[in-house]
Amino acid sequence: MLSIRVGSDVYGLGDESAAELVERVSQIDSVLRDAADSAEVVEPDPGQLAEIGTVLEAWALETDGDLPGDLEELRLAISDELD
Repeated sequence: MLSIRVGSDVYGLGDESAAELVERVSQIDSVLRDAADSAEVVEPDPGQLAEIGTVLEAWALETDGDLPGDLEELRLAISDELD
């Protein structure tokens, strides 16, 4: 499980979603890779949130918007936070 803080809320990702997101994001930033094995909540800075959001947006396009529910919730939260 991976927990990510977006604003004042924390979003928990299931193991499968977390593993896939870490793999995709760690290619551009180590923020999730370094935290994936810890129980701590990841608190990305705005730049890192933007990178995670970009990865999620690309992934959503790749899957025709069929992201797992936990990832879709995180994608929307990041979008709202960065607007």
